[in-house]
Amino acid sequence: RVFVKFTLDNVFSTFDRDGDGFVDYDEFCAGMGMLAGDSRSQKVQLAFSLMDEDGDGSITRHELWKTLRSFLTTLAAMDPGKHKLDMKQRRKLHVAIDRRAKEAMEAVFRDADTNHDEMITYDEWEAWYSVHGAAELPWVHALEHAAAAVT
Repeated sequence: RVFVKFTLDNVFSTFDRDGDGFVDYDEFCAGMGMLAGDSRSQKVQLAFSLMDEDGDGSITRHELWKTLRSFLTTLAAMDPGKHKLDMKQRRKLHVAIDRRAKEAMEAVFRDADTNHDEMITYDEWEAWYSVHGAAELPWVHALEHAAAAVT
């Protein structure tokens, strides 16, 4: 829940360009345009900023894991069959989500953290995404198509 609030706050503040605490029609259209725009670099930068929870310009293993876990949990929640699971099956699902998020995080760090300092800078993230990202984390690439469906 904290991550969702953090993510929504970041999206809101990105859309609220004049900082008045409201997203008006023009700001909303500009924000959606950013998501739907042709610039891959904007989407890669947006994904990076959403994962950089503390805003220090780098992504830690924990920040990436939390983002991946949140994303996978959201996908699982959208599955209509999830509501038919009993408590034991739900616990197994959450354990599997946590494990898969950790595996994905380890794979990203193995390839992206080129200087092995246990954090990924934006430059490392962008370079990694150009080579591996669309295959390993297709949801970043999906930002290009999600907003296009709205417009």
